[in-house]
Amino acid sequence: MRPPLPQVLPRCASSTSSTTQSASQNYAPLVLPKGFKIGHANVRDLCSKNKKDDLKSIILQHSFDIFGVTETWLMTDMHNDDEFHIPGYQIVRKDRPDVKKWKERGGGLLLYVKDTFDIIECKSTFTIPTEYLNVTINKQYLPPINLTLLYRAPTAKKCFEKELENHLIQCQSMESYLIGDFNLKPQPTSRPIIQ
Repeated sequence: MRPPLPQVLPRCASSTSSTTQSASQNYAPLVLPKGFKIGHANVRDLCSKNKKDDLKSIILQHSFDIFGVTETWLMTDMHNDDEFHIPGYQIVRKDRPDVKKWKERGGGLLLYVKDTFDIIECKSTFTIPTEYLNVTINKQYLPPINLTLLYRAPTAKKCFEKELENHLIQCQSMESYLIGDFNLKPQPTSRPIIQ
C-alpha cells in the first residue's frame, strides 16, 4: 500500500488549529495554517429579540479571537457592559455620542477580544459621523496588530474615502485589519488604495 499524499490547503487567516484525521481513513495529518479568527456582524439593535444570545452562540461556537459588532444601538446611560459579557472575552465599546432618547438611538460599536490578547485603544483619522474603534492588539510572541472596527452611516459625507485612505496609509507599518459596515460603493474615480 502506498503512503498517503499530504494534503495542501490554501493559506487562510481564519484557521486556528491543527487537525489530524483518523489513520484508518488513510489520510496524512492535515495541518492548518496558524492564525486567528476575526468576525463581524451588523446587528441593528443588539437588545432586540434574541440577538444578544445568538451573537454569543456564534462567537463561542466558532471560537472567534476577535469579533466586531456594528449598529449596536446601545446607549451609555441605559446599558451596562455586564449585559453583553461573554466568558473568555474582553469588551471594548463605543456608543454613539449624545444619544439621550430612545428614538435617537443608532450606530454604536462593540468589539469582543479574547482574554489572551492585550488591547490598547488608539486614535484615528476618522471624523464624525463615521464611528470607529481603533485598537492595537498584542499577544506574546506575535507582532502588534492594528484593528479598526468601523461604521459609516449611509448619509455620511463623501470625504470618507480620503479619511479611509489616510487611515490605511497611517496603518501600513504594521499588520492591520479593517472590519465593519462601510456603506461604501467605490466610484470609478475612487483612489486605487480604496478599491
